[in-house]
Amino acid sequence: MPDIPAAPHSVIRRLWPFDRRIVRKHLLRLDAESRRLRFTGTISDEVLRAHADRLFRLDTVMFGAFVGGELRAVGELTTLGSGRPFEAEAAFSVERAWQSQGIGSALFSHLVLAARNRGMRVLHMNCLAENARMRHLAARQGMQLVRLEGDYDATLSAAAPTPATLAREAFSEMAAVLAAGARWSFGGRERASGSR
Repeated sequence: MPDIPAAPHSVIRRLWPFDRRIVRKHLLRLDAESRRLRFTGTISDEVLRAHADRLFRLDTVMFGAFVGGELRAVGELTTLGSGRPFEAEAAFSVERAWQSQGIGSALFSHLVLAARNRGMRVLHMNCLAENARMRHLAARQGMQLVRLEGDYDATLSAAAPTPATLAREAFSEMAAVLAAGARWSFGGRERASGSR
């Protein structure tokens, strides 16, 4: 069974409510241009803090990319509405120094698999027309892009889950834990494996 791709020197794992503080710190480290491209406009620190707090809801699944034990990128998968077929929206934030290094692609692969395993049949992503990186990522992942005035809406149809895809997600998460080895980032602190 092929592994989910990961960016060089990074560990990607699911994010949980105890990660709220490090997610907030990651978002606050985004420079003005990265914030504008991610949120399609100017955004303040206060709004970012509120966004981080809202992320840990039942309708959102998140993955984080850790480089040297520090959270440097986040991929969000949020359920859209309650109708069928189920749909979800993907969004990414990558700190500037770690952009164009494959982290967005690795996070996208995790989000697609998570969407599929949760019965999401359509995955959406919105980006500004000038955000060439995200448009390139969407196209490379097979998403259909449609121009809507100043931005693009990208969509991808997901297949139904299978025992193999469910196992792949579980094994990927287990591999992330093993890759962290004796050091694991809980709430932004490095702790020895097995310590309390």
